[in-house]
Amino acid sequence: MNPEFLYQIGEMVLMIIVFLAFFWVLKKAAWKPILETLDERQKKIQDGFDEVKQLQADAAEAHQRYEEKLRDIEAEARSRIQEAVTEGRRIATEVTEKARADATEITEKAKQNIQLEIQTARKQLKEEIIELTLHATERLIRERLDEAKDKELVSSFISEMEEKPQ
Repeated sequence: MNPEFLYQIGEMVLMIIVFLAFFWVLKKAAWKPILETLDERQKKIQDGFDEVKQLQADAAEAHQRYEEKLRDIEAEARSRIQEAVTEGRRIATEVTEKARADATEITEKAKQNIQLEIQTARKQLKEEIIELTLHATERLIRERLDEAKDKELVSSFISEMEEKPQ
């Protein structure tokens, strides 16, 4: 055989031995920490997803409370309007035209108060949803612009959602 060929085979065998030794050292010294790091990173990512899901569930729950409160307010409004109408009919049968005018005034004031209560409740619930959304967004991206800009963006988004036909 050719001595140069034997030399090349010797080099290849030496390279294979060095590679196997390097692989064995790498496996013993670095493989476990690398896998632990990857597992730890995967757990952090999963925890982040779990947190986002929880925040979404919280936001959905807040939205449900908002809807329930609106239904309660509307039921109360109907009840109050009905009470005012009944009172107006009773007064109308007992007194003169002036009493009828008074009943109408009472009804209108009740409607205005109900509208104000509905507006106040909507505003409070909207602020609550804005805060939850800001909190979720802040945790999700871990970066804040400024509070005024954040509230403006979220308020704009919620206003758009309210304007969409259901």
